[in-house]
Amino acid sequence: CSRRAGKSYAVGLGLIEAAASQPDMLCLYIGLIRDTAKQIMWEPVLKRVNREAKLGARANETTLTMKFPNRSQIILVGMDADRDQLEKVLGPGYRRIVIDEAASFRIDLESLVDTYLKPATVDCGGDIWLTGTPGHHKGFFHKVTTQAPAGWSVHRWSTFDNTAVVN
Repeated sequence: CSRRAGKSYAVGLGLIEAAASQPDMLCLYIGLIRDTAKQIMWEPVLKRVNREAKLGARANETTLTMKFPNRSQIILVGMDADRDQLEKVLGPGYRRIVIDEAASFRIDLESLVDTYLKPATVDCGGDIWLTGTPGHHKGFFHKVTTQAPAGWSVHRWSTFDNTAVVN
């Protein structure tokens, strides 16, 4: 997506849908760093939608987790600046994992996805979303969005498709 295309809002709705549709599910939003994950997703999307739609989820500001009445949770983390964050998310199964700004990650994204995250989605029938704005013409995000390897689907839109921006 281009900038201002509504990607963050779409991602937030996808996370909420996955968490609210089944009890006891975990959903994970991975940003470059914790501060940008919070800045992009926390108040402007998750907390706003929760408030406006009266979903009844409880937001924990310290842990950046949102717990729904059905006991499902959305967890926000930053991962590119600190690989130790990976240890915090290993172990449980996830219904949905979103890696935002995937083109900008400096870590080995393919290894992160294939070795650590894909296995964490198997028992929940979960999925992984890689999202971002086109940038680097190398790396895993570029590979997935231009070659669509088996198991991946690609969705594109621009600012001009965002009805909240364009009249």
